[in-house]
Amino acid sequence: MGDRTRTALLAILLVAAAGILGGIGALVPIHIGHNSTVIVTPVYVSEHGKLLVTAQEIEVPNVLSSSSSMMPISGVNVTLSLDRLALYSGETNSSGEVEITATAGTYLASLASPDFHASIVVLVRQDNTTRLSATLTKQSFPALFTSLPDPESTDSVAPWSSVSMAMALSPPVPLNNSLFLEVNPTLGNNSGPTAIVALTSVTGSTSSLTPVELISANPGEYGGTAVEWLTLQPEAFVPLSGLFSINLATFIVSLSVTPS
Repeated sequence: MGDRTRTALLAILLVAAAGILGGIGALVPIHIGHNSTVIVTPVYVSEHGKLLVTAQEIEVPNVLSSSSSMMPISGVNVTLSLDRLALYSGETNSSGEVEITATAGTYLASLASPDFHASIVVLVRQDNTTRLSATLTKQSFPALFTSLPDPESTDSVAPWSSVSMAMALSPPVPLNNSLFLEVNPTLGNNSGPTAIVALTSVTGSTSSLTPVELISANPGEYGGTAVEWLTLQPEAFVPLSGLFSINLATFIVSLSVTPS
């Protein structure tokens, strides 16, 4: 084998080695005999991709409003799992976003917050960003009857008390979801050990949400109408002063995945 052939073969081997060991893609000069130089651009191959999660809530200013806006949801915990093992996690920021870098592959993406829990299968592609959008919508269900106990006349329902509600059968309340008492304030006051709440609301009212635990759900009747009687326990004090109406609320989450 002549010197020129050996030099050419050595150049090829060094180019291949530089392509494998080159790290970040910078130009690497390789000096070869006879004062010749070969410029090699190493190719960096990543095994990772990214998942960009965006969480937003459709917010309606008040119960009689026809307009709505999208509000970011912060504090949503996002976990990527494989075979039930959590491998990567992150939490949405004040803009409702979190970006997670993960080894390319298929994962179960789980989203969790005090308002909702949801999961979906996502594919993280090598050197690409997969986008996962979560849109939260509040659904309110007016009660046909609500009993709010206040035996000590504190103008509130204590967390250790029980709230009874008669709910219409249609539309059905998704009882497996996280449930909330939605309180709409007004200038009126309720008094007495048991407050029966009117089923009306007022333009411009600002509602508040108190998480509740479902104790029981039983079929029954109210005013000659078939209903679902619910027994609920609030997880915090529910203020009664200025109470105007109360609904049972839950959140419906819609997930969509867009590969890039």
